[in-house]
Amino acid sequence: MTRQLRSLAIGDHDLYASPYLHRVAQAMGRLGHIHSTVNIRQPVDVIARRVLDVRPDILWTHMFLWAPPGSPRVEQLVSVATDAARRGAKVVIHDGDYKEQTRHPADISGWASVALCNHTFSRAAWRVPQLRWPYFAFAQDQIATPDPSLACDLFFAGTIGAGPVYATRSAFLRAVQSRGVGLRLPSPADGNTLFRTASYAASATCVLGFGRPGVKGWVDTRVFQYPGAGAILLHDDAAGYLEPGVHYVPYRSGDAESVADAVARVKAMPAAEQRAMRERAFAYVQERHSSVARVVEVLRFLGLASPA
Repeated sequence: MTRQLRSLAIGDHDLYASPYLHRVAQAMGRLGHIHSTVNIRQPVDVIARRVLDVRPDILWTHMFLWAPPGSPRVEQLVSVATDAARRGAKVVIHDGDYKEQTRHPADISGWASVALCNHTFSRAAWRVPQLRWPYFAFAQDQIATPDPSLACDLFFAGTIGAGPVYATRSAFLRAVQSRGVGLRLPSPADGNTLFRTASYAASATCVLGFGRPGVKGWVDTRVFQYPGAGAILLHDDAAGYLEPGVHYVPYRSGDAESVADAVARVKAMPAAEQRAMRERAFAYVQERHSSVARVVEVLRFLGLASPA
């Protein structure tokens, strides 16, 4: 298909800063297509009307089969998607839900065209093709100019606090700080830093990421988000996508001393060597794992873009 595509995303656009939704929107715009959105918490007749008005060639969905509170019932959303598919839309399911068993174990092949999964768990019950589709970087033309006000040894942007995952993470971050690392965490006044990724990536000496041991195929968003903006990423599990010492600096999972040692090694690198790592990571991720690269992969799979 060579004409400008009509693209629509149904998702939790207003109450959740979804990297997936924002990066898909960016990519569709960069590719010259018409992209619009409708909030999944709207009444079903509002959602249906938008789908009817847009007549999308591609309908991206977010949290569609486990809709958030205030949304229409899942069966109502499925009815909207079914009508869209009958009118020719390719309906995309996004599954960043790293649960071994899906919360919607039903055949969706009558209306969905593909499931994009940030895991390698089976979704055979859906009876649609399943693409491994980790989170990705914003498309960016060049590394940003560093902001001195954001300078630090190590930056981490992520959820901390109570709960089985986040309490452990918080304790680990405190252990890293106790080893003399200048760790910066966003304050409540900073809000969500997603849209300032480029500035934080360029300004921090290093950026910290975490894997989730035991979760099949799940890839931390930071694996691509920050190297794709020119950061020097420290990570314990890049899932084989990045080359250690070339695109990022590895550390031993759960080992605060290993993180501190990695930061010290980076700080000891000559400025030119640090810059070279930033530029290698930036170029590699922008080529293969940017919003544009990932969206083009889907459009080609669905026959909506020319083959590579």
